[in-house]
Amino acid sequence: MTNEKVKTKEASINSHIPELEIIPDMDIYLKDDEFYLEGNMPGVDETSLDISFEKNTLTILGKNNTPRLDNFTLRYAEYRNANYRRSFQFQENIDIDGIEAVIKNGVLKLKVPVKKPETKKITVKTN
Repeated sequence: MTNEKVKTKEASINSHIPELEIIPDMDIYLKDDEFYLEGNMPGVDETSLDISFEKNTLTILGKNNTPRLDNFTLRYAEYRNANYRRSFQFQENIDIDGIEAVIKNGVLKLKVPVKKPETKKITVKTN
């Protein structure tokens, strides 16, 4: 391999390694009045994770950043940065303030509580 070919290959690798778009696999459990979601998001930590709930939709966004060695020239890459995205729509009334999320070693665990139905006694009046 000549130096010219090496430089061309080097430039194309370093200029842009496309990011992956990943829909993470998730398991969903229901116990009593709480949903439990669990899924793998390798390379994602709490600083690169965004979870929101709007209009009965839970949205999970995450990004991993593949570390590169300093002071080395990348010659070949199979590890790439990835963007994770997953949404779930709930039919139940969700207690938004009770949603909890934990990520550890690339495993995301969510607790999504269902709101207890409100009951109210209606007073009947006469004219």
